[in-house]
Amino acid sequence: MIEYVTIDQAAELDAFVLRQPNCHFMQTSAWGRVKEGWGWTGILCRDEKGEIIGSMAILEHRIRHMHTGFLYAPRGPIFRDGDYATLEALVDAMRALAEKRGDYMIRIDPMLEETDTAFLDEVRRLGFFYRQSGKRFFPVPAAHVLCARPAGLHAGVASGLL
Repeated sequence: MIEYVTIDQAAELDAFVLRQPNCHFMQTSAWGRVKEGWGWTGILCRDEKGEIIGSMAILEHRIRHMHTGFLYAPRGPIFRDGDYATLEALVDAMRALAEKRGDYMIRIDPMLEETDTAFLDEVRRLGFFYRQSGKRFFPVPAAHVLCARPAGLHAGVASGLL
C-alpha cells in the first residue's frame, strides 16, 4: 500500500529512514526543510500488516515559465536490499506524482553499491539508465519511457545513476 505524506506529517517516514542501514539525512523531512525553495513529498510503502517496508523523500523543482519541473529522490528510495517489488511500487508512485504535477522527469539516487548488478538490472527494467561516469541516475527524455503528452513533455520519466 502506498501513502503520500507532507513535510508536516513525516515523523513516521523519518523514523523509518533513520532505522535503516542504508539511510541518509537527505531522505528525511529535515532535508526538505533545508531545501525550502523546492517542494517536498514523502512516499511510504506498507506491507499487508501496515508496517513500512520502503520510503522515498522527493524534492520537486519547478522550472519557471515552463509549467513543468522534475522530481528528485536524493539518496533514495530506501528499501530492503533485494526487495525490488517495493522499489517498483515506490517508483510507480513517484511516476504517478510526476504525471499529476506535469513533471517531465524523475531522478533517483539510492545508497546502493554501483557494483550491485542485480539492482542495476532492475532499475534498467524500470526504465532508468546508468551512467558509469558518476554515481547517480540521470534523466532520460520522457518520450523514451512513457506515452507522449500533447505538449511533447512526459510525466513520470526515469533517470540514470550519477
